[in-house]
Amino acid sequence: MIKKIGLMCSVLSCAAHVSASEGIGQTECVWVDDARIVSRNTPAMRQFGSANRGHQIGPGRHAVIAIRRFDGAQLPPDAQIFVKTTIELTELPPDMKLGREYKLPVIDSFHSEGNSGFVTKGEYHWTVRPVQSVRIRRDKDGLRLHYSQDAIGEHGATKQKRDLVLKADCTLRKTRIEDLSLWHGHPGTNVQSFYPPSPDLM
Repeated sequence: MIKKIGLMCSVLSCAAHVSASEGIGQTECVWVDDARIVSRNTPAMRQFGSANRGHQIGPGRHAVIAIRRFDGAQLPPDAQIFVKTTIELTELPPDMKLGREYKLPVIDSFHSEGNSGFVTKGEYHWTVRPVQSVRIRRDKDGLRLHYSQDAIGEHGATKQKRDLVLKADCTLRKTRIEDLSLWHGHPGTNVQSFYPPSPDLM
């Protein structure tokens, strides 16, 4: 049986076992138009395995949403947790009515979560195409994203499987591809891909 484990862990052996719905960090949802999910992999990036797979964004013809969360900014490295979900949609409806909710199909999606300081040790779980659809509603603050999805993740080192619960309920912030950081989806992978660029996001 695959076991669900919450965010009560604070040591390396437990750090990667974090459900995307069970953390305490601030969730940020970034929306990019005229984009697509891209894959860039060089020999230097291979030490990070699949932790950043599907979380890089490049020019395209669709809309991409990057959901990011970082937990434990003031805690030791073995307790700092990243959560990344990246979703590609055909587009966001251009004339969304206030208060109306739209269910949109997902073209592609990727998810990874684990210990930011020990990604090269394989201390993370990842999965491909975990989100099949999302709901978006226009309210007084802008566009609100919501989804809830069960998935199965694979451990980066042991390849063992475990249950993941993916949830998001946040306001989308529109940005440009050229303004993306490595954390948000700028192509490439290094240690900065697993930490927010600003303390305000931690």
